[in-house]
Amino acid sequence: MLKKYSKSLSVLALVAVLAACSQTESANQTKQEAKVPSATKVEKLQVNEDKHLVIMHLNDTHGRVEEGKYDGMGYARVKTLVDNVRKNNDNVLLLDAGDTIHGTVFAALSRGESIVEIMNTMDYVAMAPGNHDFNYGLDRLEELEDKMNFEVLASNVEYKEDGNTAFKPYIIKEIDGMKIGILGVSTPETAYKTSPANVEAVTFTNPIATAKKAVEDMSKEGVNYIVAVSHLGVDEDSYYTSIRLAEEVQGIDLIVDGHSHTTLKNGLQIGDTLIVQTGFYDKNLGKVDISINKDGSTNATASLISKEEAMGRTEEVEVEKEVVVTVNDDYSIKAGDTLSEISFSHKIPQGTIMAANDQIVNPDLIYAEDNLVLPTERTEVVKEVETRVVGGVAKDQTVMDTINRIKIENEKITSVVVGHTDVTLDGERGQVRAGETNLGNLLTTAMLDKTGADLALTNGGGIRASIKEGDIKKGDVISVLPFGNYVVVIEVTGQDIIDALENGIQSYPNARGAFPHVDGMKVKFDPIQEAFSRVVEVTLDNGEKLDPAKTYSLATNDFMAVGGDQYESLKGKKTLGEYESLEEILSDYISKNGVTITTAEGRVSSIR
Repeated sequence: MLKKYSKSLSVLALVAVLAACSQTESANQTKQEAKVPSATKVEKLQVNEDKHLVIMHLNDTHGRVEEGKYDGMGYARVKTLVDNVRKNNDNVLLLDAGDTIHGTVFAALSRGESIVEIMNTMDYVAMAPGNHDFNYGLDRLEELEDKMNFEVLASNVEYKEDGNTAFKPYIIKEIDGMKIGILGVSTPETAYKTSPANVEAVTFTNPIATAKKAVEDMSKEGVNYIVAVSHLGVDEDSYYTSIRLAEEVQGIDLIVDGHSHTTLKNGLQIGDTLIVQTGFYDKNLGKVDISINKDGSTNATASLISKEEAMGRTEEVEVEKEVVVTVNDDYSIKAGDTLSEISFSHKIPQGTIMAANDQIVNPDLIYAEDNLVLPTERTEVVKEVETRVVGGVAKDQTVMDTINRIKIENEKITSVVVGHTDVTLDGERGQVRAGETNLGNLLTTAMLDKTGADLALTNGGGIRASIKEGDIKKGDVISVLPFGNYVVVIEVTGQDIIDALENGIQSYPNARGAFPHVDGMKVKFDPIQEAFSRVVEVTLDNGEKLDPAKTYSLATNDFMAVGGDQYESLKGKKTLGEYESLEEILSDYISKNGVTITTAEGRVSSIR
């Protein structure tokens, strides 16, 4: 059942609607924004005595609940750090600025519910929905909202049908005699930075206008301090940013931001508003210490707790240790000695003495003035170099128990059969990094089928396993694509495509992770030419030659879209759409269509 939160229709008439696929300011948009009234003066209540408030925050974790080489500190350490702050202060609020419930296999297998379960153990207060939080669809996000022990806040997400807001615009949290107003905004870029089908029932309206209305409404209800949880970011390429929010909306004291993956170590002060953001993948945990004073003044200090601090650093130290060593002492046999007497008096077994003295053949025949060696154990102090973890915090056991339980449940899902193949789908490292394979072709075909783009391109290094002949299980697909990379459609020129292909084949015939797997085109290249001069021709599936000056839509993965594997020609391009993760798209394609490609088809081929 859809949740609907009422909103004044008179305000809706004043709100500008961001065009679904536009990233540039249009004349119509400017005209609509001119209709938005400026904010009235925001009055805030004064506290009776000086108060201290702490805001802890994360953003853009993208389902990274456990620590990893390229990931953050993990939610179990986040919980410990937050709890440590709570021990010393009762007034602590934990907030999340979005892009939280999607991005890893761990998250996708339960369509986000696993992340919600963990967040529920951490005592979150509220989150703003990021564009990727809609990747399972609006209906699923609303289902997950019902399972949350915290609020989803978004003042600018409205149903097309009736203009009501899909989520609460704001809440007022009462804590220690203070009223803390918390409003939420989502980026209007969500209209094209998730699959459009996921958000077809809603409109992402002007966040500046809706934030002004929320601030004014909270002011009327009486608040001491206002926080915006914002998935807008600070990138200059975005039309709506948290910087604009701070500049144009009076009364917001703090913006807990996300979306741009920006690390703001001590925050960014814009007028009277402090903007904070932690980067991404819980590599940092944000902390804002806030003083709310009885004279009406406030001040805030932002800081970050890094992954290195949370996990501790390793260092080599020299330590002294007591060790037991065996020393061979010389012993001269005296008249009347027997081996048993020597063994008894020196507390050394006869067998040990005999083993250390080859000349003893018969223990009853030993002679005075002969020499023996007696293996004697002694304790000595030695110096050793030891690697220690210095600092860091322990993992919260409740969070770890939840993660481990979910892992067991996920194993049931990975065993589900999604299809069947009569041939082995080749994802072997030496193959996908040096040439076209049937698995690479199937993956790029699935990418085109999902997105409707003109062309598809992915890197062989992202394909990590083969799928053997027989039934295909969900876990098999995850083994092929384990990184949680999602599909992005970007606008490129034909020359950008050629430059990308040149990058991918530059090391051929040597294996390289950048080797291109494609659909929508056939590529011929000459391997004896110098690198970056090897592409001979690129022919589209409709028979036309690729036009270097023409614009095309390209489906690729998010890693390559930001220049990964040296795909520099794809970096910084206009985003036309963002979709599910590669393993979700491939799994869904096989479930619906079967294995439609069983051989390499000459999509990328050498002319020699």
